[in-house]
Amino acid sequence: MKKKVMGFFSGLLIMLCISNCAFEPSYRGQKIHPAYPEMVKNCTFIGEVIGTSHLSYTPLGRQYAKYRAMDEAGRIGATHVVWEAMTSGVHPTAYGRAYRCDNKSI
Repeated sequence: MKKKVMGFFSGLLIMLCISNCAFEPSYRGQKIHPAYPEMVKNCTFIGEVIGTSHLSYTPLGRQYAKYRAMDEAGRIGATHVVWEAMTSGVHPTAYGRAYRCDNKSI
């Protein structure tokens, strides 16, 4: 029994270490800037973005959901995202509003 428990925790530790290195925004997502509503008042609204994660009940799951929403914002041509809501649980989800701002707008 003791070997099984140690094996489980060793595997869990390895998975957490590997997953910690693997989660970062995509190239598109790295170009997206978080913003407050007053920052994007002179920008063009592009659309709503939603990101979900399969990493249930973990802080990494929430972060991965944000990264997926940022990637979606980059895909539709946005430069900024105003975060509307974040949910936790079985499928963490990030909700945001995507905007395209030129240099003069911000």
